[in-house]
Parts: sequence; structure tokens; C-alpha cells
Amino acid sequence: MILFRLAKWMEEHTQLKRSISENEGDVLLLEDQKDQVEEQLRAQANKWLEENTDPAFLAGDDISGRQAQAESFY
Repeated sequence: MILFRLAKWMEEHTQLKRSISENEGDVLLLEDQKDQVEEQLRAQANKWLEENTDPAFLAGDDISGRQAQAESFY
């Protein structure tokens, strides 16, 4: 369920970025919505970090290279 929610947030974020770049609709409203989605993603990531204190997880060992992709998302 968590991964499904994450996928939906990512999909919504991508759609909002596209709409903003193409000036579709109220850009200020779209930017606010995008900011809210980003905050939801950050909050969920922080929650996962707080719940998982395994040193390998915190060091990023089990996500191999994908950490850089996540950081470039914003």
C-alpha cells in the first residue's frame, strides 16, 4: 500500500510539473499543489528513516545508486 501511494504521488508530481511547464491552468495553484505533494514525499521519507535504524539502510547500501536519482527529483 505504501509503494502504491508513493507511485501515485510521483505520478501526480510529474503531471503537475508538466502542467506548470506548459502553463496549463492556474500556475500558482499548480505550484502549490506540487509543493504539497513534495512535502508528502519528504514526510514519508522521514517517517521511513525514523522507523528503520538499520545501519545498511541509513548508509544507502540497499538502494545502490538510486539515492542520487531521488535527490535529483527535486
